[in-house]
Amino acid sequence: MATKRSSSGSGSDLNIGVIPASIVAGIIAWFLGSILYSAMLDSIPRPVVIGIVFTVLYLFILIAVILVSVIQRQFQGNAVTLLISFLAGTLVVFLLAALFQFIYGLDFKPDITGPSSYVFIIDDSGSTADSDPNMLRYQAIEDVLQGADAGTPYMVYSFSDTTEIVREMGPAAAGEQPLQGQILGGTSIKGALQTAIRDYRNGVWDAGGKAPKVVLLTDGYATDIGFFSPIDKVLDEYVEDGISVSTVGLGNADEQLMKQIAEATGGVYVGVSDAKDLSNAMVSAAHSVTTRDLVSSRSMRKLNLLYAVLRVLFITLLGTLIGGLIAFAYGNQDSFVFSTIASAILSLIGGLIMEIFTGVIHFNDTFVWLILWIFLAATLLLKRYVRAMSTADLYKGSYY
Repeated sequence: MATKRSSSGSGSDLNIGVIPASIVAGIIAWFLGSILYSAMLDSIPRPVVIGIVFTVLYLFILIAVILVSVIQRQFQGNAVTLLISFLAGTLVVFLLAALFQFIYGLDFKPDITGPSSYVFIIDDSGSTADSDPNMLRYQAIEDVLQGADAGTPYMVYSFSDTTEIVREMGPAAAGEQPLQGQILGGTSIKGALQTAIRDYRNGVWDAGGKAPKVVLLTDGYATDIGFFSPIDKVLDEYVEDGISVSTVGLGNADEQLMKQIAEATGGVYVGVSDAKDLSNAMVSAAHSVTTRDLVSSRSMRKLNLLYAVLRVLFITLLGTLIGGLIAFAYGNQDSFVFSTIASAILSLIGGLIMEIFTGVIHFNDTFVWLILWIFLAATLLLKRYVRAMSTADLYKGSYY
């Protein structure tokens, strides 16, 4: 008579089939989630958006695992476990993800009230002759200052192939002449940022106080950034000194680069298609406050460790919850503990990767998000073994 095989959790007991299925489901959920994220972020509160993308991930994994396990004849749940998983599980994942995002988005720096000064870095390359021939970009600076406290110091850089200061740091003075740029040359964005941060470290900005804010405006693609000349180290200098750079892209500006600069340094990006809208764009970029979420870059010098711990903790808890809910729906009691622990470990790894590459190294957000989703989606479940039945078992109608 055959003996029952034990589902002890050894390597041979893994349900290999659900692993690739769950990973594919995670990739699909990332693709859909990233679209929803981009579409909703400007119109829906961030906690709701994060709750939605985590819920999408959970539902895609759940559906994939259930379908594959049914095809394998390994599904051991029932209508009750499925109903609880779909309804209660979805609600819990959404609410918990939204709550974690709300906590993570809180500002634990009550001593920072706003910029002590503004530093404008304005593109005067040859292409601006077409995109902004009337130099509305300089007029927009006045609109930014109107929304600031009276006497707020500011300075202005002009850049093309080289970078120069066209206005020294200081408050607006009566009878001051309107600023004008010189339209010529290429678009040396990296060089402009290098010059500005070097001046800051050499005391050129000292009259601007302890919390200056940089606003960079350009209408094109950088001529001094490439594979052998990346901008990452320059951005790291701004991060080290706690200075955010908000960016304004006019016309055909390199949106990806503008977002990278803003996200890496804790600023915001504003795009505008026509020079006549530059005033609103500059005001928005200068006065907007950066926010943070669990699936994008975070750049803060103060309390960085606190936010790092919170993000890794929250991602680990959400991944563990998702893994446990999937195992509950699957219906294998032995698999529940095993799968939950495995999900916790994978989620911790994914959370650390997310934090290191978006909170420390500042890699591409979207790609790191995909890696995180793969780790959260990978589902480790155990097989159900059915032993050969003896004649007596058949007579009794019993089997394992």
